[in-house]
Amino acid sequence: MNQYGVAHVRFLQKIMSKSFMYGSEVKEYFEKCLNASNIEPPDDLKEGLFEFIKAIKLNIMKLNYDIERSVCEKTGRSCYVFCCKKESFKDTIKPELRQFLTAIINQIVDNNGRLGNIAISNIGNSFNEYKLSAGECDGLCREFIKSGWLIDDDNCGVVLSPRALIELKDDLKDRNVPDCNGCKTICVLGDSCQHCETKMHFRCAKKLFGGDNGKCPNCSADWIFS
Repeated sequence: MNQYGVAHVRFLQKIMSKSFMYGSEVKEYFEKCLNASNIEPPDDLKEGLFEFIKAIKLNIMKLNYDIERSVCEKTGRSCYVFCCKKESFKDTIKPELRQFLTAIINQIVDNNGRLGNIAISNIGNSFNEYKLSAGECDGLCREFIKSGWLIDDDNCGVVLSPRALIELKDDLKDRNVPDCNGCKTICVLGDSCQHCETKMHFRCAKKLFGGDNGKCPNCSADWIFS
């Protein structure tokens, strides 16, 4: 099973098409790939999945791609992310689309991780060289959701996807996006202390405080969930 074969290719094609998959999806599709190739599932599915993905990683890393474990900021769910380790959206997206995505990312960062539908529709008015209608902005946004850069925020707007958080990590750091005080990974969508610059993912803050208001781990001020 650990020898790279048809089952691995089928799995790779799936995660490439989705850009990221939640842990439950990965486990389910892993078993489907094995069954489709008449491969007996391992006794230890967790270990078998680890070795299965490891075999895929060894084949794609030479092409500067990888599959990384992450956690979705919006849902708090564990996921696997297909990502490029060399190029970024600056290299793979057309200039006119890049400007639109950059504007969305900037506004998401400035608005604590979320961008509403009205703001998305108005982004096209800020461009100097050309203007985009509200309909064109909405259409482009849907394309970036489909390609895995953004996640729909319950039909109210968008947030950054796990893929975006991994591939744009350096860009986000340049914008002074902090790391989560809990899990120590970059934190765009989260809760902040009202007295200092400490920020945590919602899931990390709830884990630390048990769902109730607590004390900031940095300055000890009252931490009040927003």
